Amino acid sequence: MGCRQIAALNDGEVVDMSSSRVPAIPSDLCDDLRYWAPAGRGDTEVDFLLSIGDRVVAIEAKSGASFRSGWCKGLRAIQDLNGLTRRIVVTPSSPSLVTEDGIEVWPFSRLVETVRQGVLFG
Repeated sequence: MGCRQIAALNDGEVVDMSSSRVPAIPSDLCDDLRYWAPAGRGDTEVDFLLSIGDRVVAIEAKSGASFRSGWCKGLRAIQDLNGLTRRIVVTPSSPSLVTEDGIEVWPFSRLVETVRQGVLFG
C-alpha cells in the first residue's frame, strides 16, 4: 500500500498511510493519517492517528454496540505519545462516555458531528 514507518513508539511503529491508494485527506480534517502497531503484538494497535501540526487524535473503530474496556488496549499503549490530545473509541451506536483514564467512547454520529463542527482537535 505504499506505507512507510515514520516513528517508533513502545517497540512499535507509526506508519504513514499516504499513498496513491488512499483517497486525498481533506486539508481541513488533518495534515496526515497514520496507523500504529507494536512489533510482534498483533493484538494491540490503533486504527487511526490523525494530526494537525503537533496535535494528534487517536481513534479506534469498533463494530460492537456495547463498549468493552479491552477495546482500549492500543489507546492505552500510546497514552504517552507526544502531542496526543484525544483518544477516542468509535462504535456504531454506543452511548457517549469517558473511561477513568480519559478515553472517550462515541457513537459514529458524534464523530461525524465533531468533524463537521471542526472541533475534533479541541
